[in-house]
Amino acid sequence: MSIVRTISSTIANISLSFIPNNITDVAVRAISGICAVEVNRENVIKAGGVDGLITYLSGSARRNSLRALATVEVILQSEIGKKSALKNPSVIVVLVKNVCRASSNQEGSECAIGSLLAVCSSSSWARAEAASSAVVTASAADSEPV
Repeated sequence: MSIVRTISSTIANISLSFIPNNITDVAVRAISGICAVEVNRENVIKAGGVDGLITYLSGSARRNSLRALATVEVILQSEIGKKSALKNPSVIVVLVKNVCRASSNQEGSECAIGSLLAVCSSSSWARAEAASSAVVTASAADSEPV
């Protein structure tokens, strides 16, 4: 088992060597593949994967945004993933923007909303930041009966 962790850690570090300056579509695919196995997620988190994916998502329309959003959502299922995300001051703003950006793609919106719910459930700061980013208002307006 330790060989698997060493290999996955090495691959994560190689993939994340593009971060935070210039994460590429290839790196997003690699990180997503690594995170498909639960035991590898902690290595990705420790190597800066959350920050790298948030940096990637903060750019203009990206080819692998859906994959990056889905990977962030998976990473945020763990407490260490949430803690890592909350250390990034732009995580909420980026996720909110991706809720709106992904509105034409329901699956992308679901991943962004799932990620927001994960971080907001454990942080009053995140809830306040999401509210100030107009997520709560937009969600309330959409859910009101007509």
